[in-house]
Amino acid sequence: IYTAPTDSNTLSQHDALPIYAQNTDFAGKLSIKDSEIDYNVFKSNEQDFYTNHGETKAPDENGCVYIDSRVSLNPQSQNTVVYASKKYFGDLEKMYSTSENYKKYPIINFDTIYENAKYKVVGAFYTNTDKSADSGKVFPYNATNLTESSMMEFRSLLNSRFIYSTERDIKITDNLLMLSVDSDLFKSAKFVVTAVKIADGESERIDTSNIIINKNPHYPQAYYDLQKIENPFELSTQWYPEIKDGDSDYTMTNEDILKYIQLGSAHV
Repeated sequence: IYTAPTDSNTLSQHDALPIYAQNTDFAGKLSIKDSEIDYNVFKSNEQDFYTNHGETKAPDENGCVYIDSRVSLNPQSQNTVVYASKKYFGDLEKMYSTSENYKKYPIINFDTIYENAKYKVVGAFYTNTDKSADSGKVFPYNATNLTESSMMEFRSLLNSRFIYSTERDIKITDNLLMLSVDSDLFKSAKFVVTAVKIADGESERIDTSNIIINKNPHYPQAYYDLQKIENPFELSTQWYPEIKDGDSDYTMTNEDILKYIQLGSAHV
């Protein structure tokens, strides 16, 4: 049984003010106990700005830790994806690519300028940013503010991709947090850790013994080609999620999906 620590290095207004004064794109702080991950997070109105700019906005080929410009922190979007190069998230794949290592890091802290919050890791998966790596398909894992029906589909699609699943199921009302980093598993690969916000009144205790190993996770075609094995998901089709946009909804097009999925791919 794991209980989230109460003495985590959370963000206070006193801590945030000097960082915000230096760069008003400051959005919060991301940290994982007992790891090297303890970084400021930024959000620019320019979609790819922080892929190649540092915390002071000076050019930097390694960029910094950042979130999608389409994400809202107040109120919080239902799916918040945090991106970084391997300079910052280089340990992420090692930390979460096996269920045994996951047990050491089951909680992620993401403290924004609006609230401090803890998230329970529910799984991790590999995906592609180049559609040629999966027979013309990409998985729009970073789509924000899905409709209820698309959130149900998203939950199912994530579960099929997870290498392992923890005891905490994804609910359609959950706020998701994803950490995304380049992987060398195949060309254009991303490794993505998925977590859910601990809701008010929800226990912070985690039974790390209740892990389900996915014996047949859904990978992009490039993975099966490298392994020289048959792809059991070869006949799967492109997913086109519905997005909530104010008082109306719209279905993502191929163009929309490619715009979303390219965020963070500048590091590949």
